[in-house]
Amino acid sequence: GRRHSDPTDLVRDFTLMYSDRPTFAHVHLTEYTHDDLNGVKSYDRDLALKLRMMERSGALDDTFLVLMGDHGYRFGGFSKTRQGNVENNMPLLLVMPPKSLEEEQPELVRNLRDNNLLLTSHWDLHQTLRHLLALGVGQQRVDTFYTGSLSPGSSLLSPLQPRTCTEAGISLWFCSCPEDQRVIEPDVARQLLEAVLEDINVFLQPLELGCQELE
Repeated sequence: GRRHSDPTDLVRDFTLMYSDRPTFAHVHLTEYTHDDLNGVKSYDRDLALKLRMMERSGALDDTFLVLMGDHGYRFGGFSKTRQGNVENNMPLLLVMPPKSLEEEQPELVRNLRDNNLLLTSHWDLHQTLRHLLALGVGQQRVDTFYTGSLSPGSSLLSPLQPRTCTEAGISLWFCSCPEDQRVIEPDVARQLLEAVLEDINVFLQPLELGCQELE
């Protein structure tokens, strides 16, 4: 069947129907990709056709479209390879700015293009969405309407500098930059492991669960 066309139909219809007023929509495509090796290519062509149609109709003139993933390929042995780990840590992010933004504030679009060559993260995407919300209500500064705690990210519409994972707020566990990798010597790794096991044994002992002491 063509069940894959349903979410892309929703994107097309929503964008066309409300192209003349400020709106926000979030469409979750996980049903078509999460548990199917070939699912994603089922709607690639269909989505491309609808995007071209929306662009020709003018529906994207004032619409900021973001297509994002939360992880990479997770089936089979590929996910355990170096490349699989990189793709898992750095999932897809496609950003389509509206034509009106390039006409009215070309420096923002220029920053977006330049930042494409730099290390970015979901922290940055979070701040970018907040930046877009500010622009949508006619505000340049995000903190004019949001005073909660901030993530370590920066808007992709703002100029960024080359940075390490630590500087970008990315945990080394999810870092794919070679210069941020740390090699632990075997004797140090053993000391760390023994310390962790000792802590677990100390924690479990007063619970009297009859647990075997870990070694």
